[in-house]
Amino acid sequence: MSFALKADQKVSASVSAVDEMGNPTQFTGTAVYAVDDTAILSLTDNGDGSCSVAATGTLGTAVLSVTDTETSGQEFMGSIAIDVVAGDVTTLAIELGEPEEVTPDA
Repeated sequence: MSFALKADQKVSASVSAVDEMGNPTQFTGTAVYAVDDTAILSLTDNGDGSCSVAATGTLGTAVLSVTDTETSGQEFMGSIAIDVVAGDVTTLAIELGEPEEVTPDA
């Protein structure tokens, strides 16, 4: 699974737990977030089980992961790829080619 984020955006993230049948359940551990490429995404752990990831302006893909270690010691992990893509048009640039002579020299 992947998620697209424009180069000038951020998004919040949180985790939820489900059992083997897909039913919502509670987890007793603490969610610890990480990103694998801080050149593409910056991470802020909000301290309440959620986080925010912000694009740094560099295009590419980074993975946001979360680890939860239950009080029993069992560890669960999840991750999502976040594709940072170009934002909306804000300006236009004119690119000129090489100058050419209009009339040939005699």
